[in-house]
Amino acid sequence: MSSADAYSRLDQIVAQHEVDYTNAKSVRDYWKANAKLIYAIDILPEPKTETEQLVRWLMDAKRHKLQTRV
Repeated sequence: MSSADAYSRLDQIVAQHEVDYTNAKSVRDYWKANAKLIYAIDILPEPKTETEQLVRWLMDAKRHKLQTRV
């Protein structure tokens, strides 16, 4: 897989996450958007790029931080 392909697939996932975040009406909707992004990265075929792994790790950390604040 070329690096352009890897960035393209991550760009699509992140663009959808932005749409989901923009349409969110509650904290629960934000959680769902984050979970959807994490799932989308999880189901990508291997090998995952370092950037995909990093975005997934960061969103998982963010998800846990948001859930403990409510």
